[in-house]
Amino acid sequence: MYAIKTIQRMLRVGIRNIAHDLLGHVARYRPDALLFQDPDAFRAIYDTKANVKKAKKYRAWARHVAAETTFTTTDSVIHARKRRVLNAAFSDKAMRSADHIPIRHIDRWCELLADSEENAPKPQWTKPKNMTEWSDYLILDILTELSFGKSFETKEPAANPGKSIPHSVVRYLKFMYPIIWSLFLDIWLWLKRRGLDRFVENNLPEEPKKKQLRRQEQRPASEDGFKDLLHHLLQADDPEGGPGFTPLELRGETELLLSAGFDTTSAVIAAMFSLPRPQRIRLHKAHPRDTANVSRA
Repeated sequence: MYAIKTIQRMLRVGIRNIAHDLLGHVARYRPDALLFQDPDAFRAIYDTKANVKKAKKYRAWARHVAAETTFTTTDSVIHARKRRVLNAAFSDKAMRSADHIPIRHIDRWCELLADSEENAPKPQWTKPKNMTEWSDYLILDILTELSFGKSFETKEPAANPGKSIPHSVVRYLKFMYPIIWSLFLDIWLWLKRRGLDRFVENNLPEEPKKKQLRRQEQRPASEDGFKDLLHHLLQADDPEGGPGFTPLELRGETELLLSAGFDTTSAVIAAMFSLPRPQRIRLHKAHPRDTANVSRA
């Protein structure tokens, strides 16, 4: 499998280099696809007045056809309205009022990471931890408190159904990616318009996230006066006179707040613990050799 993926990457790089060498900064390598090799291409593609449209596969990510988000909608007019409402909600004042939340969670996360094993010889080793999961817990706790005013506290050692949320996000992505790149995408979108979303939602078990969100509906106001992002989204209107978000739109946008950037941010934090530092490399080399019973041929 690794050899196949390596060959695929080499072919992609080779095709890209040949196309740009022959055709310049913009190369059409198939009838419906272009390759860009120019920083200005970002503005040309994503500018609000750009003569492009998001691919239909984005619509497959919508949980409900009536709850398209700024990520899933392919209509430029609808997307512009959603962006205006979001910009009105995420003001500089609202963002500054939340500065203390990530700091508090990071401090607590570091305390839990430094929890060393009992009776461990010096220099003490901390308890083994899966940094991929711990990074997920940190980001999830920060995002849930920023979004809903109350953290799920998944990083705490107690049993917590919210710990399954990162795994659910990954499973959903692994399920959807083959669909949006398959020949059955049009059938999938056709079924979504005819009740597939409602059927799936009614037949799935209740998720831990829904249970926790329901318990937070009557949550008390924050003692420090912090107003979560959901509060600002509920109060926000379109500055150009349009309406704010409908309940279905609001649900989609709040779910987007949890999922957008969650996995990528977590992966970056986890990768920081694998950076090649000489001292850590020496410890990694010495520890297995001192404790493992390895027979040499």
